[in-house]
Amino acid sequence: MCCVTLVLRIYFNSEWYDADGISFTLSKNKATIHIGSAKDTIVLPSIIENKGRTYNVTEIGVCAFYGYTNLASIEIPNSVTKIELDAFKGCTKLTSIEIPNSVKRIELGAFQDCTGLTTIEIPNSVTKIGPYAFYGCSSLASIELPNSVKEIGFKWFYGCTGLTTIEIPNSVTKIDTEAFYGCSSLTSIDIPNGVKEIGFSAFSGCSSLTSIDIPNSVTKIDPEAFKGCTRLKRISVDESNPSYSSIDGALYSKDKKILYRVPCALDSFKIPESVIKIYSLAFESCSSLTSIDIPNSVTKIDPEAFKGCTRLKRISVDESNPSYSSIDGALYSKDKKILYRVPCALDSFNMCKSVIEIVGGAFEKCTNLISIKIPKGVTRIASCAFQNCTSLSSVEIPNSVVYLGDRAFIYCSSLTSVKIPNSVNKIYPNTFSGCSSLSSIVIPNSVTEIEYGAFSSCTSLTSIVIPDRVKRISAKVFYGCTSLTSIDIPNGVREIGTSAFSGCSSLTSIDIPNGVREIGMSAFSGCSSLTSIDIPNGVTRIEPVVFSGCSSLTSIDIPNGVKEIGNQAFSGCSSLTSIDIPNGVTRIDSNAFSDCSSLTSLEIPKSVTFIFSFDLIDECSSLTELHLKQKEPIFFPVFTAEERLSEITLYVPKGSIDNYRKFYIFNYFAKIVEE
Repeated sequence: MCCVTLVLRIYFNSEWYDADGISFTLSKNKATIHIGSAKDTIVLPSIIENKGRTYNVTEIGVCAFYGYTNLASIEIPNSVTKIELDAFKGCTKLTSIEIPNSVKRIELGAFQDCTGLTTIEIPNSVTKIGPYAFYGCSSLASIELPNSVKEIGFKWFYGCTGLTTIEIPNSVTKIDTEAFYGCSSLTSIDIPNGVKEIGFSAFSGCSSLTSIDIPNSVTKIDPEAFKGCTRLKRISVDESNPSYSSIDGALYSKDKKILYRVPCALDSFKIPESVIKIYSLAFESCSSLTSIDIPNSVTKIDPEAFKGCTRLKRISVDESNPSYSSIDGALYSKDKKILYRVPCALDSFNMCKSVIEIVGGAFEKCTNLISIKIPKGVTRIASCAFQNCTSLSSVEIPNSVVYLGDRAFIYCSSLTSVKIPNSVNKIYPNTFSGCSSLSSIVIPNSVTEIEYGAFSSCTSLTSIVIPDRVKRISAKVFYGCTSLTSIDIPNGVREIGTSAFSGCSSLTSIDIPNGVREIGMSAFSGCSSLTSIDIPNGVTRIEPVVFSGCSSLTSIDIPNGVKEIGNQAFSGCSSLTSIDIPNGVTRIDSNAFSDCSSLTSLEIPKSVTFIFSFDLIDECSSLTELHLKQKEPIFFPVFTAEERLSEITLYVPKGSIDNYRKFYIFNYFAKIVEE
């Protein structure tokens, strides 16, 4: 039973009626199914008789059969006009369903993740189908859509890997975002003449699709519409189409000046001399293509035009081209000051000494490249420049470089060491993320900022020195650095961001400077080797999950300035034997100390005015004493550890025992003692 249904059950103003294990709401002569039956075969009634009145069953309500994994067959009566949000979501044994011609609306996710569903027939009465309607129906082999449907909606057939064919009605004018994403068995599709728009990733990942015919009605095709169609050999456009044209299976603008898309399965391709612009992702995933010849007419090549061309060995540019040039198979600006693209299949590369800028994605997925020497004149290495160069083991960054873009070396999994030059003053997000062999890195004193995830998942990194000028440890900077044993945080740091050291499972100790005022959520979660930590006096809130899973932490001092302890702040600190909560704390959230299995006693100071529930001590299996210093109970009455309470002695202030006895939950304790 889903949470939405539970809310409806409690707050719905209509009358409830149960019959044959199914719960209905009754209102104004209409009945809605809100909670289904657990039976494997169900025949839904068309009417309900109750207290002398007749109600027509018109809706299958929100989450009515959500997650009913035993449901194999269901008969929907002709009275139903609407199938609500997530109505049959996750009904994995449901193999077929007949929707009666009374149904007008099928809402969001109605049949999502019905992985056993093989066929479905939708009647002409249906005028609306919501997003995700058949998302993840991986066994769906065929579906019949009615002429009443005006569009193939957002993610309707996403992940329907069993879908081999589909007939799109003539009434459809739009194929929306990711409508057929990942339909890997779809071999062909007929796009009717009424379709005007093909949206973002509409057919992305349709890896069995070999050809597509674009009718004359289509005036808008998203550049990524056919991304990942690895067997696509031909895109044909109707000659009368006003916006697009095709030559040799590729997609162009009507005047053939813009090259939009080259089919992935082609092993050779010649760009016509009419082309002046190559659109972004035009050659994306053309993994069989080994060479590309660019004529002198091309004056604009968008970023990522050659992304995923893993076998590309040579890009040749006509010598008379006014904007571009090529040397040793790589693409440069005409003056050879900008390096645009190095073919993925090269295993060695000598960069022109004239280069001053390496653009985004220039070396992306050059998986055979082992080393690279960057010329001394280079000033900029842009975003994703060396992304996924998985064999790159060494790189020398010259002192001329002033800009290292975000994700510049992300997922360079063989890179072992890096020295960042003094000319760099900022390390951008995820610059070295996923460099799993990186064991040492030198950050110069010139650096003042280290941004989000800069060294995340550098699993071989054992130690690092942060420059003195850095004032903030950003979110996830060292996330998942599982070999990191020590780190020096400079005195000038004022903030440690969310998940900054999360998952640093080898970190045994860390000195946090007194100037730190904020330690973000989950900052040290999963630091399972951390035995002690001192929280600076300037910290006023212990954020949620901040020390969760620090299973070796034996003690911790919470400074007097702390006012709040967030949910799960110390959950899973299984070696923590004691904790002193200062008298200034006013609020403790849920599960704050859950699963602290070595904690034997806990005292809640008088200053605390709100504790969400007793689940703050859930799974504290060694806890025998709980000391509450409040004369009046402060717990919100939601409890998840009632059985555990019977093993704990509750200590309360003198003269307050009757105040506690008034609330049933406190009677679960083994005993209540005044002190």
